[in-house]
Amino acid sequence: MAEHRLIPLETRQAQARASNPEISAWVSANAGSGKTFVLARRVIRLLLNGVAPGKILCLTYTKAAAAEMSNRIFETLGQWAGLDEARLRDALEDVLGHAPEGYQLHRARTLFALSLDTPGGLKIQTIHAFCEALLHQFPLEANVSGHFQVLEAMAQDALVEEARHSVLVRMQQARRADSDLNQAFAHLLAIASDTQINSAIREILADREAFLNWAGGDVGQAMAAVRQRLGFAPGTTRISVITEELSNSLIFMGDLARLAETAAAIGGSSNERFAGLVADIGEETDAVASLHLRTKLFLTSDLEPRKRLVTKPVVSSHPDLVELCEKEAARLAASLARIANLEMIEASHSLFVVANEILERYETLKRNRGFVDFGDMIGAAANLLARSDVREWVQYKLDRGIDHVLIDEAQDTSPRQWEIINAIIEDFHSGRGASEATRTVFAVGDEKQSIYSFQGADPAGFSRQRRSVSERARSARQKFESVPLNLSFRSTPDVLAAVDAVFAIEENARGLSASGEASIHSAIREKDAGEVRIWPLFASEKPAKQTDWLAPIDAPVAHDPAIRLANRIAATIEEWIGRGEILPGRDRPLRYGDILILVRKRDRFVPAIIRELKRRGMAIAGADRLHLTDHIAVEDLMALGRVICLPEDDLSLAALLKSPICGFDDDELIAIASNRKGQPLIERLVEIRTSGEAGLPVRKIADCLRLLDELRKVAARSSVHRFYSHALGAAGCRAALLSRFGTEAEDVIDAFEQAALAHESAGDGGLESFLASLSRNPPQIKREIDMKKDEIRVITTHSAKGLEAPVVFLVDPCSPGHIKQHAANVVALSKDDAMAGYLWRQSGAANALDARMEEIAEDAEAEYRRLLYVAMTRAADRLIVCGYHGLRPPPEHHWHSMVMRALGGSAQQVMDAEGNVSEFIWRHSTHPQDTRSAETEPSKPAIGPVASDDGGPEAPLPDLVFPGHLKPELPLPKPLNPSLAGLALGRRADDTGEEGAAVDAAVQPTDPTLRRRALERGNAAHKLLQYLPDLDAGDRVSAARAWLALNLPEWPVEMRESMISQVTAILDAPGNGEIFGPGSQAEAGIAGTIAIGGIELPVSGQVDRIAISEKAVIVCDYKTNRMVPDNDAQIDPAYLLQLALYRALLKQVFPGKQIVCRLIWVENGKVSEPDDSLLDQALTGIAPSVHAYG
Repeated sequence: MAEHRLIPLETRQAQARASNPEISAWVSANAGSGKTFVLARRVIRLLLNGVAPGKILCLTYTKAAAAEMSNRIFETLGQWAGLDEARLRDALEDVLGHAPEGYQLHRARTLFALSLDTPGGLKIQTIHAFCEALLHQFPLEANVSGHFQVLEAMAQDALVEEARHSVLVRMQQARRADSDLNQAFAHLLAIASDTQINSAIREILADREAFLNWAGGDVGQAMAAVRQRLGFAPGTTRISVITEELSNSLIFMGDLARLAETAAAIGGSSNERFAGLVADIGEETDAVASLHLRTKLFLTSDLEPRKRLVTKPVVSSHPDLVELCEKEAARLAASLARIANLEMIEASHSLFVVANEILERYETLKRNRGFVDFGDMIGAAANLLARSDVREWVQYKLDRGIDHVLIDEAQDTSPRQWEIINAIIEDFHSGRGASEATRTVFAVGDEKQSIYSFQGADPAGFSRQRRSVSERARSARQKFESVPLNLSFRSTPDVLAAVDAVFAIEENARGLSASGEASIHSAIREKDAGEVRIWPLFASEKPAKQTDWLAPIDAPVAHDPAIRLANRIAATIEEWIGRGEILPGRDRPLRYGDILILVRKRDRFVPAIIRELKRRGMAIAGADRLHLTDHIAVEDLMALGRVICLPEDDLSLAALLKSPICGFDDDELIAIASNRKGQPLIERLVEIRTSGEAGLPVRKIADCLRLLDELRKVAARSSVHRFYSHALGAAGCRAALLSRFGTEAEDVIDAFEQAALAHESAGDGGLESFLASLSRNPPQIKREIDMKKDEIRVITTHSAKGLEAPVVFLVDPCSPGHIKQHAANVVALSKDDAMAGYLWRQSGAANALDARMEEIAEDAEAEYRRLLYVAMTRAADRLIVCGYHGLRPPPEHHWHSMVMRALGGSAQQVMDAEGNVSEFIWRHSTHPQDTRSAETEPSKPAIGPVASDDGGPEAPLPDLVFPGHLKPELPLPKPLNPSLAGLALGRRADDTGEEGAAVDAAVQPTDPTLRRRALERGNAAHKLLQYLPDLDAGDRVSAARAWLALNLPEWPVEMRESMISQVTAILDAPGNGEIFGPGSQAEAGIAGTIAIGGIELPVSGQVDRIAISEKAVIVCDYKTNRMVPDNDAQIDPAYLLQLALYRALLKQVFPGKQIVCRLIWVENGKVSEPDDSLLDQALTGIAPSVHAYG
């Protein structure tokens, strides 16, 4: 249940201004400040104001954000449709800020149906989805196919590969080797490797629209402008520049010879070297070789002038000549840079000729097959809206359709996307639009969270667009508001104070925002305690010499700092969960789903932490992204394909036999494959099937060969996708893989099928071609993050945008924000002017890109700091900053050092048993560890709306959440959790383990293994009883087996089967039909206040199961004690108290209904239903303890 708090008046006023449907507004929203609530509220107010649903366009950054926004809006509208008049009036008054008019009451009831009935519904979508719809509406004007298909990433990769291959084949077949294309390609092969060329071409493809706009189909003309920009006249060649530079030498050859003669006479190694090189220069007639010799003479290997050319006696003999030589060295260094710049231009020219050819072929393939990729959608839509000949027609159609534009995550909008938005809103403030109604623009974002520069995001564009819209609105005398939202509904004051402290340091704050102002955050959770912990960095240890020649050279080693950090994080989480750690601001035991592990990049730490968490039996969501071919299920499917293509491929066949598809173990495989004497493995299998050789798994071999024969026939007459669809479906391969790898493999298998379909759509060959393409360019698949599952998540900070968690581990690999070697190699000459051109960056003396690379480095460092801001603000209650580095000391400025510099000096040091600092704990000085203790006197709150964690008021609330008779000036004790009531009030339970009921988990066995097993058993029972009732009875056992195998693989099979039997017996029991039937609810939150002994006691908890009927409310709690009481009198008093507190709360919510309280004992399925007298006695008997507690 969301925690409800009073929203300060200032924030409520800011939210009201931002959601005002009569004005345009630009909202700068800090992390966690409820921007989604404001967006949804503005859409709702627009609808209430009479705006038709079809005239609203809301652009979000992701599909998930669009879905969340739609759900919030439709949930509100759906609730309104069913409220009585009094409640509806209250709800509308909260939204509008004043009493609703009669027509608004009527409209509110119809909005849900109206929004559903509107053609196309509410337009809440990503900008790509909007552009796709626009192009479908105007295909002729946009010059796209009328029935185009969107080209997904995997199909795009296949099409690019086809275009590349087509160009290479065409070059090979060309009759003239001196054609521009062939010469360019020959030049590339002479100066770069295949990897470098392919990498550069991929970078051009990623920015192909801008590149093609610049090149214009004529690379030579475009590069001529670049040459001129860098000071090279038309027709200048490398040889001509070298000749020119040699002729401009400051010292004559005769003078060099005199100096060399003196040096040779005096002797010494440096003098003799000088004399020898001068002699070689005098004899050399080739300009390039002469330049090379002069470079060796005057410059070091780093192309810097030599500090000493000859010894002091030589200098004393010819000081004027030595001075000339020093000047010549400086001039030569500059000359080499100029020559290198020209070489870079020529290399770029050759690369761009080849890349342009591939791009043109790629565009042709797309056009012929009716494809449009994501870049095309943005570019075509922007060009359509900018065309003067069709613009008025398109604008007229859009005028009739859009009157209000809302932009989410505006800081991540690219310049090209802003062009589209600006074209849509151009007439909003001009008075020339087709609509006479008020037309508004709304944008919400945060420059500090702009972290997607690799997708074109421009943080400066947020402020630039705000100024532009503001000026246009005010010029038209229309209202415009810039609204800041600073109050966080997510994080505690301690976490936010840490963020402010880190970015109060000027060096850390550079690039955080355009204004350069320090970030200031405030928290609605002002009484909740939080903390920031900083762990010392784990450093690499020099590895011991490997003595075991059998050990794999790439096996993870215990001294690896990433593995040591993963072990500490996993051990810490295990300890927290095991002891029922309670965060001060949460009042419940920590769960797996409360923990988020953020990484900067997916390096070796990610598999290490996932492996360690799984090893300890903890629920882990797995990697959020992975290369498709990295998953073992895909490796098995690829092995199947290879065997179908070539049955004699023994390695692939052996891998297939070991896979779940065939199911052979090592012993069986060795018995089959040994003593073959060069015989192919497939022939050996056929031989065993025919002979029926004793001691071998003949039946399994026959089944395997029958499967291969069936699939070989399917492959001969089917496409790649049809072949794998048959293999995974009718042939049973999907079921076999899922039975071994669990439901985690479902997404991966689906992505594999999608890759096969994409390959087929691109028309890129058969099964063998598909497997080769997949091996060469494995696609990366992204798993959607389901925050509702009770699992630990390990994701990158980029993927965590918009997410939050009570506990966040921030893992820093201590790498710098910018690494020059990892920067893009194809570089735009200007950040703001794409028509300035591009260059292919080369190593060496070239300096034409030095200033631009410094600018790129500064931008990367600024985004690195913004990424830290995003990472820190994901934490709601506790932030742990940790990291690791190699043998060398880390760079000066990295995330860990930035946080440590700001917080380390005032943090509390915690020492380990050996006297070393194990961690630093930082808390804001004005907040004690638990600010909601009984001794703390809260300030008297102003009466007003209450807030949920997302920043919006939840209205109307029942009296038990915010009772009207509650006196706000009286301090309330810390809310009591019914599951923990026995412990809090001095009672104990004898149960030894279930994570789902905190009172059971509070008293654990002392042995860590037994304690973990008890917790696992309790958690498993709760999870199965939570989710299995929603499945058909026939599917429950298989689903339970799959869940236990995936989450508790270390459990013995008999233990899992016992748990399944216990749970299914409970679900199938005739007397439990109502509690597990339709309409019942699992894990239902409940909160309120009850009076005990004259004291108002806040109570907040979660019931395992609740069922509500017309006459009764049944509340049920599960217990996993091994010892089940024989009768109700033997039930532990703590359990009776737990049920009594639930009953007392529910009586307030459901007056007049019978409240039935039950305990279900998982061990034998027994159901206890204590009578009211026992529950009354439990409640009245704690009055003395309540006085002490309160």
